Amino acid sequence: MLWRPTRRSPIGVEVTPGAVRLLQLEWRAGRGAVRASAEVLLPEGIEPADDLFSPALVAGVKKALKENPFRGRQAVINLPSDQTILRHVKVESIQGHALHDALLFELEDAFPGDTPLVQHLEVGEVIERGERRHELILLAAGLGQVNEFVRMLEQAGLEPRAIDAEGCALIRCFTRQHRRKSDGEAHTAIVHLGETSTLMTITGDGAALFMKQLPLGAGQLIETIQQRLDLTREDLRYAVQSEDGEEELAEQIIGALRLQLDALSLELSACLRYHAASRRSPGGVELVLCGTGAAIPGLAPMLSDALDMVVHRPDPFTLPFTGVESNPRLSREFGAWSVPLGLALREVG
Repeated sequence: MLWRPTRRSPIGVEVTPGAVRLLQLEWRAGRGAVRASAEVLLPEGIEPADDLFSPALVAGVKKALKENPFRGRQAVINLPSDQTILRHVKVESIQGHALHDALLFELEDAFPGDTPLVQHLEVGEVIERGERRHELILLAAGLGQVNEFVRMLEQAGLEPRAIDAEGCALIRCFTRQHRRKSDGEAHTAIVHLGETSTLMTITGDGAALFMKQLPLGAGQLIETIQQRLDLTREDLRYAVQSEDGEEELAEQIIGALRLQLDALSLELSACLRYHAASRRSPGGVELVLCGTGAAIPGLAPMLSDALDMVVHRPDPFTLPFTGVESNPRLSREFGAWSVPLGLALREVG
C-alpha cells in the first residue's frame, strides 16, 4: 500500500467582539476535510471588550483547543474590523520610499502615540486629471494594538504565524470555487455581514478590486429584531433550521428591519456603481452574501429586489471538503464560517 502523508492547515481564527471561530483543514490523497472546528461565544451578561476581545473569550479558546481535535497550534488570524483602517488611495508610484511616504501621509494622525503597521493591495492603474496613477487598497493597524492582540491569542494557547485581512480571507474562500476560464471575466461582490459591520469586497480573477467597510452589522439587526418582534438569537437559528412558517416570519423580520436594510441597500448600490464606473467587468458582477447575518430569514431576497440582481448564499464548504454534513454548526450556519475558512486556506512558511 502506498502511504500518503496527511497535510494540515494552520488554524484559521476569526475574532469578533462577541465570538471566536476556529477551523482547521486537512488533505490526504488530494481530498480535503474539516479536521476540527469550534465556536466560542461570549457568555451572556458579559459585555464585549472595548479594545480587543474579552478575557472570557481567551479562556473559552483555551478550553476549545483542548476539547477538539486540533493538531498543532499554528494559526492565521484576522484583526477585528474596529482595529483596522481601510481606504482606497491613489499614488504616483508603487516603488520604494515614494510609496512608503505616500501611505504614511494617508495615515497621518490615524494612530496617535502608536506606529502604523501598513499593508497594501494593488488594484490597477487609473487616469486622474490626465495623469496616470496607481490605485491601492490601504490596510493599516497600530503596531501596539497588534502586539497586544497577538499576546492575548498566545495566552489562549495559539501560535499566531500570520495576520490576514478579512477581505483577503473572503477572496481566498470564494474564488477557489471558480474553475472555468470564463469565471475570470466575471467579478464577484462578496458582502460579509459580520457582527459589528459589513464588508463589501469585489474581486476579479482572484485579485482585490474594491473594499469598503459599512457600519451596519448583524448584531444591530438582531438587536432590532429582539426589540420589535421579541425574538432571540435561538429563535432565529430555529427559523433557519425549520421551514415551518419561515415565509411569514421573513416578512415580519424584513418589515422590522426596513429602514436599516434600505440604508444598507443604498450603500451597497453605491459601491457597485463606483466599481462599474472605474472597472470594466465583461462577465458581469455576481453578488455573494455571507457572514453571521446572511442567514436572517428574508434578507437575501430583500437585497436581491433592492439591488435588482441575484444574491447568492453559496456554501463555502463545497467540494473538495468533506465531513461538514455531520457538523450541524457548519452545515446549518455555513455563511458564518467564510472568514475562518479563508484564513485556514492561507499558506504559511
